[in-house]
Amino acid sequence: MSDEEDIIDGPDIMEEPEPELDNSSDSDDEPIDISKEIIDDIEDINVFKKNYSDLLKKNKTNNVLSKYEKTKILAKRCEQLESGCLPLIKDYEKYDNIYDIALEELNEKKIPFILKRFINGKYEYWKLEDLIY
Repeated sequence: MSDEEDIIDGPDIMEEPEPELDNSSDSDDEPIDISKEIIDDIEDINVFKKNYSDLLKKNKTNNVLSKYEKTKILAKRCEQLESGCLPLIKDYEKYDNIYDIALEELNEKKIPFILKRFINGKYEYWKLEDLIY
């Protein structure tokens, strides 16, 4: 027998049996629990919105958006637009690509992002609309 015959006559890798799926649904018996982490994040966002003016007074960095932060924000917004998010500006049809849409949203201060800066072992939070760029 030649090597070619051994390969042809050997067991076919593609013919492995598929694992059987368990169709019994145990999730109907038990209610779905929301994890504590998700609840904590929601509470933190609500606290942030209420105490934002106090947090601004404690910030030590300037309210200037760096070119690196701007690039990261535009990249993240382009990613969102590419995945199907609706643009936040009117007449977005006149723009050729999603980068131009994201740039115009940034110039009009329509992007609702919160910037998190690490400084001296702590974090500072800035709303994008409060930064100068």
